[in-house]
Amino acid sequence: MKNTIILALFYGIILSASSSCTKEEQPVKPMTAGFVNCHTDSEGYVSVLSDDMGNTYMVGEKGERMRPDTTYRMVCSYTFQESGTVTIDQMVPTYCGVIGGERNYEAPEEKDFHYKELMKDPADIELAYPGSGFLNIRLGIKAGSRKSFHEIQVVHVRDRGKVRFRVYHNASGDEEGYTLNAYLSVPLTGYGLSRGDSIYLSSKGYDKDYDLIMVY
Repeated sequence: MKNTIILALFYGIILSASSSCTKEEQPVKPMTAGFVNCHTDSEGYVSVLSDDMGNTYMVGEKGERMRPDTTYRMVCSYTFQESGTVTIDQMVPTYCGVIGGERNYEAPEEKDFHYKELMKDPADIELAYPGSGFLNIRLGIKAGSRKSFHEIQVVHVRDRGKVRFRVYHNASGDEEGYTLNAYLSVPLTGYGLSRGDSIYLSSKGYDKDYDLIMVY
């Protein structure tokens, strides 16, 4: 089954840990950002956040209400509080979306598409790594508006037993103005991967093409 995804592009969230001071040298609470699993409680509020390094944090403040008792794959920026809890400052959905529900998109086979169905507009791979059973990807895409919607398709490529994925992008003629981000978490189940195996990822880029090798 083909899962062609129309992705909203997001501006401003950065996947890195940070700690800084204001101009008056007042300390700020430590904040980080990255791919995480957000677990909702019986009321639909995110109560637990777990990252790809095996850390789990309790969420101290109620935010957006979602489906109860569900796990969502998100990119979040969050602030650590003195109580040991975290406050979620921003949540961005990924290509995978819900992992504790019915939406959990696996990469379709490239061979199942007609060659005209897969558009080859450029998309820069800014970050890619396997974690929590997913291939996590941050794409940099040039768009004419901060509210642009582009079509992204990640496919599995049969390549002599290698686990290889390729990113296809359809900009639909959108102008190249802002560089915005699209976030994807592609499930890695079903490929028979073992610790130490290689994962291959490629994409046509703006200034260069990408052909990455990662260790599972």
